[in-house]
Amino acid sequence: MRRTKGAAESWAKNNVPADQKCKGYDEVDELLSDPRVTAVYISTPPGSHLEIAKRVALAGKPAYIEKPVGRCYKETSEIVELFRKSNVKCFTAYTSRAFERTSAVVKILTEGAIGERVTSISYTCRGSGLVRGLDSESQIPWRLDASQSGGGLVMDIGCHLLDRIDYIFGPLIDVVGEAKNCSSNKVQQVENIVHLKATIGSSSWSCIESKGASVQCVWDFNNEKNESPIDELIIRGSNGGCLKMAGMSPSLPISVLDADDKVIKTMAFKAPEHATQPLLQLVTDEIRLGSSVIPSPSNGENALRTSAVLDAALNAYYGNRSDEFWNRSNTWPGLLLREQTIKLV
Repeated sequence: MRRTKGAAESWAKNNVPADQKCKGYDEVDELLSDPRVTAVYISTPPGSHLEIAKRVALAGKPAYIEKPVGRCYKETSEIVELFRKSNVKCFTAYTSRAFERTSAVVKILTEGAIGERVTSISYTCRGSGLVRGLDSESQIPWRLDASQSGGGLVMDIGCHLLDRIDYIFGPLIDVVGEAKNCSSNKVQQVENIVHLKATIGSSSWSCIESKGASVQCVWDFNNEKNESPIDELIIRGSNGGCLKMAGMSPSLPISVLDADDKVIKTMAFKAPEHATQPLLQLVTDEIRLGSSVIPSPSNGENALRTSAVLDAALNAYYGNRSDEFWNRSNTWPGLLLREQTIKLV
């Protein structure tokens, strides 16, 4: 899989058996017209997802769509509705739902390691998220271009953590967010620091009683002081104990702590060869075998909930996210505030 025809053909030549006669495409409609194509992976930046999804749904092909699906809730909703109306399956790439490590968290919680219910969830992220090109004074990577990504790195990285909370504990409600741009790089217009507060709502899928638990998340992608990266998720329960772990990793250890914050147990995991493989296998099996297999845990519905949370957190920065806000950066309250601050300095 690559984003140009030549690169795709080169990859196929080196990674796909010759008898499979794998072919590269640079036109969506040409790919969709190939009778050998059963399903489509939409892995382009989110800014092109809606237009591609329209053609894929019209062609009657199931799709596996990269998170966060759309640039905002409105766009994600349009995409999900396209597949619903076409009676075609829509899968979303929230890969952590199928991690062995996520299943281990569920098991620890259901066994009562931190009590009968969850009382609070906190997350702190500091660092660049390993995204290339952040220091450019003239160009920005697509992940920091609202027209392509829908916002800053929280859209590409933070969405995973929010979806993981949704999957294990239930939907985030009463979301309050604050976003700002503290970058000295004037080329970067999107937010790079996000604070979010929410509450866990009721659900039929949470693995442990979590309704009413508080949620606090902080993403600091500015880090111009080059401080040590942080990726820490803490889940505290009714007995005072907690789980402490990296929020984004598919394999880093999970520690169980008692009410005095002393480590009781640490679980280690083998890093998967391909982090996306567990979820992709479930998606592939469902496409091929239908209702006879375990369905994919990630689809349009959970993507909609996460898109709504992201919009709630970022709405004040962009001054509404139900329109094509990426085309009116001169009106973004958050960016105007940054520019005023720079002038004062």
